[in-house]
Amino acid sequence: MLSFSRWTIWSSIIACVVAFVIALPNVLPENVRNSLPGWFPKQTLSLGLDLQGGVYLLLSADMDLVFKEKLEGTRDEIRQTLRDADIGYTGLTLQGIDTVQVKIRDADKIAAAAAKLQPMIVSVEASLLGGGAKNYDLTQTPEGVFTFKMTEGAQVYYRTQTLAQSIEIVRRRIDELGTKEPTIQQQGGDRILVQVPGFGDPKRLLDLIGQTAKLTFRMVDESADLDAAIAGRVPAGSELLYEERAIPRDPNAPVDRVKPMIDQIGRLIGVVAAGDPDGSKAKPIRDQIAVLATGRDVQRVPIVIEKRVIVTGESLVNAQQSVDSQRGIPVVSFQFDAQGARRFGDATQANVGRRFAIVLDDKVISAPVINEPIITGSGQISGNFTFESANDLAILMRAGALPAKLTPEEARTVGAELGADSIQAGSTAAVAGIVFVVVLLVACYGLFGSFAVVGLTLNLIITIAIMTLLGATMTLPGIAGLILSIGMTVDANVLFYERIREERANGKAPVSSLTSGFSGSMSAIIDANVTQLLACLILFQLGAGPVRGFAVTLGIGIVVSQFTAVLLTRIMVVSWYRWRRPKVLPI
Repeated sequence: MLSFSRWTIWSSIIACVVAFVIALPNVLPENVRNSLPGWFPKQTLSLGLDLQGGVYLLLSADMDLVFKEKLEGTRDEIRQTLRDADIGYTGLTLQGIDTVQVKIRDADKIAAAAAKLQPMIVSVEASLLGGGAKNYDLTQTPEGVFTFKMTEGAQVYYRTQTLAQSIEIVRRRIDELGTKEPTIQQQGGDRILVQVPGFGDPKRLLDLIGQTAKLTFRMVDESADLDAAIAGRVPAGSELLYEERAIPRDPNAPVDRVKPMIDQIGRLIGVVAAGDPDGSKAKPIRDQIAVLATGRDVQRVPIVIEKRVIVTGESLVNAQQSVDSQRGIPVVSFQFDAQGARRFGDATQANVGRRFAIVLDDKVISAPVINEPIITGSGQISGNFTFESANDLAILMRAGALPAKLTPEEARTVGAELGADSIQAGSTAAVAGIVFVVVLLVACYGLFGSFAVVGLTLNLIITIAIMTLLGATMTLPGIAGLILSIGMTVDANVLFYERIREERANGKAPVSSLTSGFSGSMSAIIDANVTQLLACLILFQLGAGPVRGFAVTLGIGIVVSQFTAVLLTRIMVVSWYRWRRPKVLPI
């Protein structure tokens, strides 16, 4: 117990030095970090929402709409299957949000219909035994009424898949905004929690997240009577949608744009002078100035669009905000995959001279005329865009469509001032706690207490280094977990030292006291740490948000304490003893 190999000692020293280098950028100013050599680590801990402010959203996914879309797909499949088999039917309807029903007209064809409809019952998920939950329970009456009822297992599967897909798409959309370390996770059975630290524009975030972004390319119904469609008589196979067009203002109209623009510029100067670090207050003013400067109004133009879809947004492989080289306006450039390019090329080749519509969530973005076939699979979307709105549309197109509509249940902004107060309070508590612990250790154990203080400092540095490498987000509960892990480290040292005192009081020699003290207290230290780690695991699995942050920080600190308290402190004590060879231990 009182000998360590050179390999153990030097590897421990190297580990501490590496941890110090990794953790160092967290305390350096940004300008100093930027001036460091390229090989030097520059990654820092990300601060959570409660420390630097940001946007907090709680979104609810419309699962009823998801189930309805599944049922509508099944209804269309039933219709097509029965028509292909030349089987007459009636009453093909949806019953609630989980049932489709159809009645076979000809009693002689009920058995044939059953044979055609039965293959539609499939497993929605794989299992180890090759089975899994079925999509529907199919029942049949002697009168020829077939009922497809969605199973509970299928509903659970669709709900799980929808939330997982929605979380991933929301993450891609937010990450492309350039924000740092957003927290996006499931809450309950149909909710998603979104926390974006350091983001100051909740309206833009809601607009970006809330859109389902179902992008379709469809033909304009040129033969439809627009006035009749507006009156409610829309042709079968088409629908009435609206396009927002930017139109020039009448120069002779009695609208003075100079004075409103001057007023807005004055407001902007006042906001900037008062302080607006994230630009959230200045942004709407800048947008208003841009509208006044363009001299354009927005007009909603009705258009009758065919429901038949040429290509969907799923065929897109890329979308970027760019500038039209001829007109100098912001546009969105897009590129289809091979299949999408072929379908789009065939459609444009067959419809030269007609208009096609680009539709995003039942809103017409643009409806240009096809002047020539577009066979390259790439094109541009132009509309009433600013550079920011064009970039947001490109983000939506790249990220893909949400499988369910997300409705904000709760939305709030956490101010940077609250974050600064939290940091100050947490820092004060941490410093005060560490100072008291250091004073107590030195007062109670003298030189050995100083060894424990060094181990305590190394525990803090190594824990922060590991969290930095993992890209963890530091929150106020995380600071609490960090402080508690320091307490666990002290607890291990106290057990060591008290056991050494007991052995010395029993008259044992210094070597025997150290050996028995370390070995005799080890089981108690391991039991305590394992118990704490189990508690952290339970908190991480069952908790959410700040609770998980607390569990992660505390768990890392406990694991590191095994290294610092059990190994490093022991190395320091043993090295001192072998150097000084005291006849009485100063403890």
